[in-house]
Amino acid sequence: MSGYDSTTRVSSTVDTHALLKALQNLDGRSRLLLDRDGRLVWASDEAVRELWEATGLAIQEGRLDRTCDMHQQEIRLLLDVGKGRMETALLRTGRGKEPLFIHATAIDERHVCWVLATGRSASEARLPDLQESFGLTPCESNIVSDLYEGRTPQEIARLKHSSIHTIRAHIRNSYRKLSVNCREELWVKLNSCTP
Repeated sequence: MSGYDSTTRVSSTVDTHALLKALQNLDGRSRLLLDRDGRLVWASDEAVRELWEATGLAIQEGRLDRTCDMHQQEIRLLLDVGKGRMETALLRTGRGKEPLFIHATAIDERHVCWVLATGRSASEARLPDLQESFGLTPCESNIVSDLYEGRTPQEIARLKHSSIHTIRAHIRNSYRKLSVNCREELWVKLNSCTP
């Protein structure tokens, strides 16, 4: 009998480090492999640098340095991600740096993989035509693009010389049309639509 059974292991000798580096080479996104306590199992140099530059989080003595209170809640969410689920957090430093999106998925009961995407790489991604794909108005489409690039509603209001209440109304309408409830869901949905 020929064919491939998805429960059959092809090879148990795949090097985890080589696999993660290959995935990074394929999609250009840095990755970290951590245990549930924040101890580093593997990370590319790019991932460590990107994490530090965007959020101020550092790897100290093989552990994620969580002395900074700024991102405690998001980090706990990302380390506690359930099996078969994905969590996304948007981390900012307020130092004028691009925001950092971290997507976390459970590898097994003890390990999680973080995939990093900066606001810069998000803005370089080609979004689908939001008006055609999701029925957004031109204004809603522009605001969603700004949210996707990591801007806050307050920043968008300032850029567009509009009131925060108007921007929030457009965001609510856009979320309804996109069937999402928060910025993380919006980013995940749009990220899945980009080539």
